Amino acid sequence: MAYEKKTEKYQNYKSTGIMLIVFGMAGLLFILISLLNCMKIINISFLNNSFININGATDILYDAVMTLVFLMFFLYGIFSIIKSVKFKSEISNEESKIENIKSYIHDNFTYKFFADKFGETGDEIYYDRTDFIRNEINKKFELNDEKFKDHIIEELYQEIFESDDKI
Repeated sequence: MAYEKKTEKYQNYKSTGIMLIVFGMAGLLFILISLLNCMKIINISFLNNSFININGATDILYDAVMTLVFLMFFLYGIFSIIKSVKFKSEISNEESKIENIKSYIHDNFTYKFFADKFGETGDEIYYDRTDFIRNEINKKFELNDEKFKDHIIEELYQEIFESDDKI
């Protein structure tokens, strides 16, 4: 699974939370209107002819289950919003780490440096370059998350080797 930036996580959790809250509130409102007999949601007419009157029990069961479902949507929406706030507080820290790492690599190692050290073509050149960048990042920064590190290395590789202005 690829690394997902805190900004993306924040946006995903926030939009999911809003959607779940709105859907949960709409459902709970729908159930409330049904309970107040303003509108009939379910009409089981074939049960009215049976010997046992289970229509009332079915309505109660339906309302109870649907209330729980919509309440769960609402609560998961709130939990999602709370989690998005946590990610929002981590965004600036992550962005500053990325900026520090990228500026260190760009300031100390250029395309010409890599071309002189590893050549410009070859079968293993990608792995040699990324291993070098990984070792330099490990020497200078303490990063425990390998997915985060891989993400930064991939961005750096694209910036250094796959851009049109190779320095």
